[in-house]
Amino acid sequence: MTNKIQISILKPCGENWETMTLAEKGKFCASCQKKVIDFTSFSDREIVKYYNQNSKVCGRFNTEQLNRNLVLPKEKGSIWMIAATSIIAFLGLGNQTAKAQEVVKMEQLDEKNQEKKIQETKKYTTKKNKTAIISGIVSDGKIPIPGVYVSVKNSKRQTATDLNGNYTIEAKKGAVLVFSFIGFKSVEKKVSTNSKVNIAMKEEVMILGEVIIIKNSNED
Repeated sequence: MTNKIQISILKPCGENWETMTLAEKGKFCASCQKKVIDFTSFSDREIVKYYNQNSKVCGRFNTEQLNRNLVLPKEKGSIWMIAATSIIAFLGLGNQTAKAQEVVKMEQLDEKNQEKKIQETKKYTTKKNKTAIISGIVSDGKIPIPGVYVSVKNSKRQTATDLNGNYTIEAKKGAVLVFSFIGFKSVEKKVSTNSKVNIAMKEEVMILGEVIIIKNSNED
């Protein structure tokens, strides 16, 4: 059984987030006399967990976090979890080649190193798979943005921009690159013959207001 959960804000608040006083996990609104939790970096599960512990919550969200179904699997029993953890730990010791999704490490590269990296990657690109090396800079239109998550849609290929906003990724012609970063609208760009793709991201609209969560139980 799974719980389908939807997060909504029925009456958005027009108060200015920037002028509010800093508080734990968010800010304090002097006008409403309420604490406003900053949920923009929370996962779906973290949002629901916080709401379950605090029935009346005023929060700040990215628009893409709202008005969509979140599917949260039912928690397993503690014995099952212990057994599963033991098995995973055992397999991890026996298989050093297993990989887990991690936050991509960023390294500061100057222009020469960036160009060298592109050239080295091209050496391993074959005509058989018809791939291209795409590189560029991701910015907000003025300033480069480090740590932007860059991935090839519907694949496991991914990277992140360095401290200067530079990225390099291999993709087939016709594939779609996805650029995402907290606080900004995601951007999708189709790969063409152009190997240089600079992206300008726009800030995501933030919505403030009292959180409403609707739960519906469905059996799988």
